Amino acid sequence: MAPGAQRGHLLRIVFSANAVSVSSAIVAGLALSFALYRIFARWVENNSSDAITLVAGTLLLAAVSAIACLFPALHASHIDPMAALRIDKGDLRKAVFD
Repeated sequence: MAPGAQRGHLLRIVFSANAVSVSSAIVAGLALSFALYRIFARWVENNSSDAITLVAGTLLLAAVSAIACLFPALHASHIDPMAALRIDKGDLRKAVFD
């Protein structure tokens, strides 16, 4: 890890970038869900706009995206940035995964 940097700083940067992407996707998805509800209600028998379904889908999406960005962020926090800049890609993979 870089001198002066802490693992928490890197995780905060990664999670804040992920939060922006996921929250904008959730807002767009909910807006489209409410906007297209009347059109799709004719074709679909079950009501998919109840609160439990929307909240569960939102929480599931947030949890999966948090887990998906946690592992690469933890892996990146163990790599020395200066060593990564000095080594070409093939040698870096060998140094990290060996």
